[in-house]
Amino acid sequence: MLTPFLLGLSNDINAITINASLLGASLSLPQWHWTPKSGLWSIARCLDHLNRTGYAMLPGIHRAIENLKFTRRLGSDSFPYNLVERLFVSAMGPNSRIKLPVPPMFEPAVAPNTDIIVPQFLALQGELSECLKSARGFDLSAVTIASPVNEKLRFRLGPFLEAIVRHEQYHYEQVEKVRTHPQFPMGQVRSSSD
Repeated sequence: MLTPFLLGLSNDINAITINASLLGASLSLPQWHWTPKSGLWSIARCLDHLNRTGYAMLPGIHRAIENLKFTRRLGSDSFPYNLVERLFVSAMGPNSRIKLPVPPMFEPAVAPNTDIIVPQFLALQGELSECLKSARGFDLSAVTIASPVNEKLRFRLGPFLEAIVRHEQYHYEQVEKVRTHPQFPMGQVRSSSD
């Protein structure tokens, strides 16, 4: 059974997964790539960015969990975050006052392939959910993960996992803002032959 911390993250991932599944079945090609104005990301670019970011983070998460299993570092996932961890999680989440620049490696494609975005994203959500299950019972403060962007930036596993989920929520809010924009193009649902 997941602890309250991991269960909360798992529930957030599940909600995003359900919404992404519905999106994938309902958008036409013009809707995927539409943006309210130049400089803002389309729905396709938001999901492409989440895929690029999430898949870059997974190897470090897997290594950290394997390390915990190898060293048998059991313990609580409830611990205070330090200042840097609090800022990191806050900056990655919805309603953040801190806007971090997107590292070049995480920049989405100009016109991502919409046939693969959702399947990749759903597979990513499945992997993240499995990581949460694998981490249960271990001390999430006992191991750190280096940022793929800068090896000198390291975060304990607990805050790192939370930051990833908050980052997904942030960009999923962007997706919803685009999808519910008054000028969002109306259109037919894309058929399987498109």
